[in-house]
Amino acid sequence: MQAWYLLYCKGRREKTVQQSFEHRQITCYVPEIEIEAIIAGKKQRKMVPLFPNYVFVRFDPHISGYGEITRVPNVASIVRTNGELAPVELSLVVGLREALKRRTEPEVDLPKKGDKVVITDGAFANLEAVFEEPDGEKRSILLVKMLGEMQKMNVDNLGFRRL
Repeated sequence: MQAWYLLYCKGRREKTVQQSFEHRQITCYVPEIEIEAIIAGKKQRKMVPLFPNYVFVRFDPHISGYGEITRVPNVASIVRTNGELAPVELSLVVGLREALKRRTEPEVDLPKKGDKVVITDGAFANLEAVFEEPDGEKRSILLVKMLGEMQKMNVDNLGFRRL
């Protein structure tokens, strides 16, 4: 009976292993997330494996056999528990796929200068402030009244909302 298994790959070769299995018409899955990285001095987004060096593969060990799977180039081994092949729960693979599909960065609808906002996260949660200006792509400067004066505070864009 087919089940999901976890493979350990050589030196970050997840994509190569995935292509090899797809070429053999064997179902596999490499969960990926989008990250921001500095590439050639510029901030860029790129997809990277959620579990570096690991690939989920679905096969029947009684039909495909251990050897057929481990002979795929760049596959180091099948993850085992107490020396036995350890199938991965279907719910884990399905849950990962669904969670990563839903994972998107929320659109940030920034207020305009002078708009009243409320801080929603951190030590200053529920404190009212005034939006001053964006500070890069993910943060903003807010004005907060402390000790009788307006103080500038740098806050994550997801850490406050418009009133």
